[in-house]
Amino acid sequence: MRVAMKKNGAVAPKLTELYKLEQDYSTWLSQAKGMRDHITHVAGIPLAFYVGGAKDGTISFRHPKTLVDMPGHYFDTIEQWLLEMEALIRRMRT
Repeated sequence: MRVAMKKNGAVAPKLTELYKLEQDYSTWLSQAKGMRDHITHVAGIPLAFYVGGAKDGTISFRHPKTLVDMPGHYFDTIEQWLLEMEALIRRMRT
């Protein structure tokens, strides 16, 4: 869709925002989509398990492309993604 619109010179601010969110690996959308794509087409969920230290007993997601640990417990990460998605949808509907 982005390519077709670009050929016609059309600009869709909402699609542009979504594209930028998806391309930036530090954003919630990129992380959530990357996780979905990885577990659907490649392998299981990349996780980091902490034993000892300040994070003892914590399990965190790892970014599927960079394998960098995502901060916080994975339940918190999913909750944050959901809150961000709800806010995005509400904002784009206005």
